[in-house]
Amino acid sequence: MARPVNADPEATKLRILERSLELFAEKGVSGASIREIAKASDVSLATIHHYFGSKDGLAEACIEKMDRRLMRLAEELMRRARPDDSGSLPIASTVREAYRLAREYRGSVQLLLRLAVSDEGLPRARREEKLAPFLDTATQTLGAALGRRPEELRLPLQTMIFLTARYVAASPADLLVGAGEEDLERAHKCVEEHLVEVAESLFLPIRA
Repeated sequence: MARPVNADPEATKLRILERSLELFAEKGVSGASIREIAKASDVSLATIHHYFGSKDGLAEACIEKMDRRLMRLAEELMRRARPDDSGSLPIASTVREAYRLAREYRGSVQLLLRLAVSDEGLPRARREEKLAPFLDTATQTLGAALGRRPEELRLPLQTMIFLTARYVAASPADLLVGAGEEDLERAHKCVEEHLVEVAESLFLPIRA
């Protein structure tokens, strides 16, 4: 198929991917139609088929984009989550930073959450090539810093990931009600502090 006339390929593909990611995150891959995506992207159906071949091809490209964004987020957080000069792990600052960075990737987080709780779950390749190695590396790093066995930290780490994702994916209205606030930024601050408390209860030893 010939390239659409007068198209800027990279800009057009990026626009389609961004709009698709938003709609897939909102409605799920099965719930968002190609026609909706074309309208939201201000392109024709033929243009989407030209660049991505099919809806499945478009969904795969969106998931790959989501993966790249979230792996950058994970790598950045692992870089920051190092013991300080006193040997202590900066749990509070890392959790706050994780929440703020995840908010910047809200669409990707929403799509990840949808995939994770669907009957099909995450794509097999993502589980084996991305999630499992990340959990292995992250729990080993945390275990070394906290003096705990990595396997003890696997589920607590996933608890924090899912909690963070769930709050990031929440609608502003739901977040306001849940936090008991009228100002959205104050609601986000409440969530941050709650996540810090949860993380400290999961990862730090209980004080007598």
